[in-house]
Parts: sequence; C-alpha cells; structure tokens
Amino acid sequence: MIVSAYLMASDSVQMGNLEWQDTHENKSMKLHWAEGNIYCQELILGEHTDWRLPTIEELLSISDNTQKPSIHKSFKYVLAKHYWTSNLHIADATKIWAVNFNIPAVNSGNRSLQTYVRCVRNRSQ
Repeated sequence: MIVSAYLMASDSVQMGNLEWQDTHENKSMKLHWAEGNIYCQELILGEHTDWRLPTIEELLSISDNTQKPSIHKSFKYVLAKHYWTSNLHIADATKIWAVNFNIPAVNSGNRSLQTYVRCVRNRSQ
C-alpha cells in the first residue's frame, strides 16, 4: 500500500540545492523500489509535489562518518539501514543501488526487496 500524505515544511531538511524529506516514514516504512518511486512522486510535503528518489551521489552527500547512523545531524528520522536510490544497476536489470547509512556504503539490491525511502527535491523548482 502506498501512503501519500500532506506534511508540514518543518518535516524537511534543506541542504544546498536540495530539500530532503525528514518524517517518521523515513524510519518506519519499507517499500519495494517501484513503490518507493511512486511514493516520492505522489508525496506532498511543504506544499511541494516535485519529490523523487535521490541519486547515489545525492544520498551520499548527506552521509556523515562521525555520526551513527552515518547521516548528517540535521536529520531527526534516521536508521543505520539501506535507502533506495534512483540509480539502476547497469549490469543487472533486477537490481537497484541503495545507500547504507550504517557505514556509509553503496550496495545493490534486488528491486523486489523492501527497504527504506528518503525523498528529495531540487529547491530551485
């Protein structure tokens, strides 16, 4: 089941050109990759509707090796777990790249597995 919600602007973190979802769903909701994609596309947060799954590079940009979980201290809803990216695995169409905020590290996972999602949007839009 896809959950789409209208959330307050305080439920996001702004870093550079990006605005990140920071809600309890980031810790509690595991989705298949396709569901995560739809969830971000349907998310309404702070009156914005242009949310999407982040790239590997974008997710790694919020990592912080001095924190446990390894994510910037501005985020409230964090787990030392894998979060989906929008990057497809070129050599294996059944896999998608995910960032693990335990280390941080980039790993591929089967798109049918359920893992966590943190949506992002470009602030200039």
